[in-house]
Amino acid sequence: MMRDSAIARHASLVHFLERKLALANGKIKKAEKALLRLQKNLEPAELPTDLETLSDEERFLYRKIGLSMKPYLLLGRREVFDGTIENMHLHWKYRELVKIIVDRKTFSQVKHIAVYLEAESGGVLVSVDKTTKGYAVIVYRGKNYLTP
Repeated sequence: MMRDSAIARHASLVHFLERKLALANGKIKKAEKALLRLQKNLEPAELPTDLETLSDEERFLYRKIGLSMKPYLLLGRREVFDGTIENMHLHWKYRELVKIIVDRKTFSQVKHIAVYLEAESGGVLVSVDKTTKGYAVIVYRGKNYLTP
C-alpha cells in the first residue's frame, strides 16, 4: 500500500512537471516570435545622401569643447532607444554638442553604438574618447539643424 502511494505521488509529480515544461516551451516560442518581430523593426535608419562633414580644425575644436562640457547623457543597459534620441534633440535645443557617456567594455562596442547614434539622430559624430566615467561619445548637431 505504501509502495502504491509512492508510485502515485511520483506519477503526480511527473505529470505536474510535464505541464510546467509544456507551459515553459509555449512561453519560449511566444518570446522567440516577439523577438523576431522586434529585430525586424530595429534596423537602423538609412543615412541621408547629403552628409555634413567637419574639417579637422572644427573636429578638434568640437572635441575639446565636448570633453570639457558638464552636461551629458548616460547610456545604460537599454542602449539606444527613442528616449535616447529624444534626449539628444533636447540637448541640441540649447547647445551644439551632446556628450554621451557609454559604459561598455570594448572600444568596438562603443564605436558601433556611436555610429548607430549618428545614423538615428541625424547628427555628426565628432569623437569617441576614453574618460574616467567610461567612453565619451561627442555628437555635433550640424550646421543646418532643424528640430524634429
